[in-house]
Amino acid sequence: MTNLEYFKKYPLQQYPDAGVHEGSWDAWQGLKAEILTYIEEIKAAHSEVTTIRVTGHSLGGQMATHAAIDLKLNHGFVTSVVNFGSPRPGDFAYHNAILAEVPHWRVTHNNDVVPHIAPESAGFYHASTEIHFPQKTGLQFKVCDGSGEDSTCANACAHHLTCTSVDDHMHYLDQDITCKSWSSVVV
Repeated sequence: MTNLEYFKKYPLQQYPDAGVHEGSWDAWQGLKAEILTYIEEIKAAHSEVTTIRVTGHSLGGQMATHAAIDLKLNHGFVTSVVNFGSPRPGDFAYHNAILAEVPHWRVTHNNDVVPHIAPESAGFYHASTEIHFPQKTGLQFKVCDGSGEDSTCANACAHHLTCTSVDDHMHYLDQDITCKSWSSVVV
């Protein structure tokens, strides 16, 4: 339900015009204190740690984008993101803020429905750079144009209204992704 809240908020003091997806930003805020505690524990055990790489799938990918820019701007960490099947995290100004601050790669698969949630028509936009796997199976991919909404990558199916696959959303890098607590994907 968090993904269906198509409201924006403007929480970044450094980028006051950058609108983020309210539901997923609030979900990140709900986890932030716990995540910061874990980061401090890791830093205490491994003082050489200077970079935080954030990843997630679906809503977790959207939250990973928020986490990376928040951890960089408000906590001084060096961050980067790789997410899978992420909904659009904010508007075009947010896309530009991420582009300026955080190395960001988002992986999309074939006709996955979820990257089209938080519609472009409502003012939402993807962060770049997209790595698109255009086939149902296999590991052939295309590095997209960096715009966030490359019409030759995941956004191509939006024009033909064929972005309807839940199966493609649950299958990335030839691995099934499930929601069971005992499952994990190791690549």
